[in-house]
Amino acid sequence: LYSPELRAMAINVYAECLEIICMALPAEPGAEVPHQFAQAVTDWVDVIFGILKQPITLGPGSSIVLKIEAAKVVVLFLQGFNEITKPLTKPLLEIVWSELKWILPRYERAHVRGDPVDMPLEYINKDGEETSIDSYIFTLLDILSRLCRKKLLRDIFVSTESIQGQQHTGNGADADSAKKSKHLRPTQFLVELVCLLISYCQITTEMSDLWERDIDLYIADEDEEGFSFNVRVASQEVLESIEAAFGNSGRQAIVDASVRCFDQCQAARQQDPTNWWKLAEAALLVLGNFAESISELAAAHPGLVQLSMPALLEDILKPLSEVGTAPFGQGRVFVFASQFSGEFPPDVAVSIMEAAGRTCKDNAAHPVARVSALRACGNFCRHLDNALIERFIPDIVEGSTTLLPQLSEDSLHVALNAFYHAIKTSVDVTARLESFIGPLVLDIWQKFRADAWITNIISDIFEVLASNPKANTAFQQRALPVIGNAIFGDEDGDESVGFAIDLLTSLIQGSPSPLPSGYVQTIFPPLIRLLMSTKGHDVLQNGELCLKKLVEKDAAQIAEWHDEAGASGIDYIIQFITVLLQPDASESVALFMGDLVCKLVQRGSQYIAGDTLVGLIDIITARLATARTSTFIASLLPFYGQIAASHPRELVNALANWSTATVKRPGEENLPDCRVSGLELIIPIMCDHFNDIHGYYNTKVSTVALCKLYELEDPRIYNILVKENPMVRGVSKQQQQPVLIPARVRIARLILSEIVNDIETLYSKRIAGRPFAEDGPIGDFIASLNRSRLAGESDEDSEFDDDDEDSDEFKGLENQINLLSEALDNPRHFFENSDEFDDEENDEEMLQNDEIYKTDMRNYLVEFVRHCLEARIGKFGDSEMLGYLGDDEKALLQRVSQMSE
Repeated sequence: LYSPELRAMAINVYAECLEIICMALPAEPGAEVPHQFAQAVTDWVDVIFGILKQPITLGPGSSIVLKIEAAKVVVLFLQGFNEITKPLTKPLLEIVWSELKWILPRYERAHVRGDPVDMPLEYINKDGEETSIDSYIFTLLDILSRLCRKKLLRDIFVSTESIQGQQHTGNGADADSAKKSKHLRPTQFLVELVCLLISYCQITTEMSDLWERDIDLYIADEDEEGFSFNVRVASQEVLESIEAAFGNSGRQAIVDASVRCFDQCQAARQQDPTNWWKLAEAALLVLGNFAESISELAAAHPGLVQLSMPALLEDILKPLSEVGTAPFGQGRVFVFASQFSGEFPPDVAVSIMEAAGRTCKDNAAHPVARVSALRACGNFCRHLDNALIERFIPDIVEGSTTLLPQLSEDSLHVALNAFYHAIKTSVDVTARLESFIGPLVLDIWQKFRADAWITNIISDIFEVLASNPKANTAFQQRALPVIGNAIFGDEDGDESVGFAIDLLTSLIQGSPSPLPSGYVQTIFPPLIRLLMSTKGHDVLQNGELCLKKLVEKDAAQIAEWHDEAGASGIDYIIQFITVLLQPDASESVALFMGDLVCKLVQRGSQYIAGDTLVGLIDIITARLATARTSTFIASLLPFYGQIAASHPRELVNALANWSTATVKRPGEENLPDCRVSGLELIIPIMCDHFNDIHGYYNTKVSTVALCKLYELEDPRIYNILVKENPMVRGVSKQQQQPVLIPARVRIARLILSEIVNDIETLYSKRIAGRPFAEDGPIGDFIASLNRSRLAGESDEDSEFDDDDEDSDEFKGLENQINLLSEALDNPRHFFENSDEFDDEENDEEMLQNDEIYKTDMRNYLVEFVRHCLEARIGKFGDSEMLGYLGDDEKALLQRVSQMSE
C-alpha cells in the first residue's frame, strides 16, 4: 500500500519515540522494564523482523532505505531491552549473516573491483538524495558486534572441544584462564564470519582514488588518526570485538580465516590479475592489527596458530610486492613483515628491511610505498638487533630527506616517529649522517613550529642527537642559533616560544655533565630575562623544566655567571622562584617549580646554604599556606624531604620560627583562621599528601625524611594533631568524619605503609639490578597479606556477575573502574606504573652515587622500625599508637618485633 520510503519515515518516527523511552528506563542493570514500555517493543518486533527478513530489492522502489531504519530500531532493542529481545538473538544473527553474505559479492563487484552493475547499490529518492548501501552495512555490523558479546550465542562462535598437545605453565588466575582457553576453539561459523569481515576490509576504488590524490589522508587513515569512517573501518571494529569477546579463540579464528583468504587469492591471481591483491592486503591488514597478541598465542601454544611465514612469504608477500600497479599492496607487505619481524628468520627479516630501505630511498617509487616502507623500517629498528640493520640507516635517512618535506602536519608525525627510531639505532652511523639529519629536522620544525605533536617528536630527535657524543658538537652549533632566534625573536607568540624552550631542554638533556665551557653563559642570561618578563603559561612552565635541566647538568656554571651588578645565576633563579611562588600566583603555571627547587637543593646545595636556604624555605612555606591542588602541593613537598633527610633539626627549627600564616587548624574548619607556625602548617600537609608524591627518588627521600623527623622525638612535632587519612590501610573507606591523631602516630603509620608498598618492588622492572623484594620473613609475610587482601576484595567485588548475560560487554568498563579505583586508593603508586613520569629515568645517571637512591627502602624501613622498638624511640608501638593501628599494621609490627628478639 505504501512505498518503502514512506514506511521508512514511519519507522524513523517510532525509533525517535523508542530513544525517548530508553532514556526513561531504570538505570539499574537488570531492572524490570515497565509494562507500558515493554509493550512498545513487543508490538513492533514482528514488524521490524519481518522487514529485515524480506529479500533486498535494488533499483526503483529499493528496500535499502526501509531496511536501514529497521536495523537502527534493532540496535535500540539491543541497547535498552535485553530481556525482551533475548529469545530473538539467534534469529537476528541468522538475518545479519544472510544479509551480509548476500551483499558482499555485489559490494565487491561495484565498489572493490569497480565493475559496471545492472542495479545500483545506492537508493536515490525523488529529491535526488542518495542513500548508500554502506549505511545498511554499518548498522548490520553494529548489530553483529553487539551479538558477539552475548553469552547466549557463545556456543555458536566457540566450541568446547579439546585441543591436543598444548602445554602451559603458570599458577593462580593465569593458569585457570589458560586452562579454560585450552579447551576452546573457534567454530566453523566464526571462521567463516571472520572471512566475510576480512572481505569487507578490502580497499575500494573510491578509497584508492582518494588516497592517490591525498597521501596525508592515507597516512592518517592507516594510523587510525583520520576522520574517515567506512566499511573497512567498521569491519575492523567488529573484528576487535570478536578478539575481545573470545580471546585466543577469536585470534585463532582470525588466523584461520586469513589463511583461507590467502588460498582464495592464490586461485584468483590468474582470473583477476588486476584486483586479486586487494583481498590479500585486507588479510594482511587484519593480521597486522593483532600481530602482538597472535605472536604471544603462537609462543604460548605452538601448535595452535597455523600460519606458516615461509609459505606466506613465497605465496603472498613476494607476488604482492611485485604488483607494480598496487602500491597499497606493496606498502602493506612492508608494514606486515615489520609487525611480525620476530616470526621471520633473521636473514629474511633483514632482506625485507633492505628492500624497504631501498624503496624509501627511491624517489621514483610511489609515495604510498615509500611512506609504508619508512614506517616498516621504524618497526624493524624497534624489534631487530641493531647490528643487523645499522647498514640500512643511510638509505632511510637519504630517503627521508626527500620524503618528509612532502608531508603535511596531518601525517608528518607518523613518518617522523619511524625516522626517530631509525636514527636511534647506531651512534656511529647517526653521527656520520648528522649533516643530513640536522638540517632536515630543523627545517621541519621551523615549518611546523606551532604544532605540539610534531614538536614533541622533534624534541625526542634533538635528544638523540645531543646525547650522541660524536654528533653533539656539530648539532649544537647548528641548532642553537635556530632555537635562540625562535625563543628570543618572539615572532609567533608564546606557544611557539614555549615549544622552542622545550627543544632547548632536549638539547641540554642530551648534553654531557658538566656542560661545555661557555654553554651556560650563552643561553642562561637571555633565557632568564625572558622568563622574568613574560606571563605566557607555556613559556613559564617549559622554562621551569629548562632551568631544572641546566641546574642538573651544571649548577657550578650558573653560580659562576654574574651580571654587571654582581648577582649570580643562582640569585636570578631564586628570584624567579620567588615570583612564581607568590601566595596568589597561579598553581598551574608553577606546576614544575617543585622539580626546580628540589634539583637546586640536590645539585647546588653549596650555593644556597645559610640565609639563602632559610629564605627559600620561607617562600615555599608561604606558598603552601594558600595552595589548593594536591598535585601542586605534592610537587613542592620533596623540597622539605631533601632538607630533612640530611638536616632534620635545622629544618624543624626554621619552620618553628616561621609564623606568618593564618589558616584553619585540622578539625577546626568551622572556627576562624588562626596563626600557626611553619611546623604546624607543613607537618599536616606532609602527612595528608605523602601518597600524592610522584617519582622513585622523590618518594624515597620523602620516606627517609619522615624517619628522620620521627627519630628527633621533638615534642613540637609529636604534639601536632593531624587528620587520619581513610586511604591509609586499616581505616575504613566508608569513614566520613576525619579523626584527629597525633603526628607521631600518623608518621608511624605512613612508615609501616611504605614497608608494605615496597617501592623497590614497584620499580624493579625499571631500575637495573633491583630484585623483587618478596624474600625473607617480611617479604613472605607481606606476600601472604596481599594475597588475603586480594581474596577479600574478590569476594566483595561481585558487581559484574557471571550470570549476567552481558557481563562480557561490561568487562572493559569493569577494568576501567578497577583502574580508577586503584588510582584513587593510591595515586602515587598507580601513576608510577604508567609512562607519565619517565623523566626520572633521565636523572638516574646523576643519582647513581646518591646514598638515598642506592638504599633498599624496605630493608631500611624494617631496620628503622626494629631500632625504634628496641630503643623505645618515640614510644613506637606503645598502647596509644596501637589503638590507632589496623589489624594488618599490628600484624606487621609484631612480625618486625619478633625479628629483634
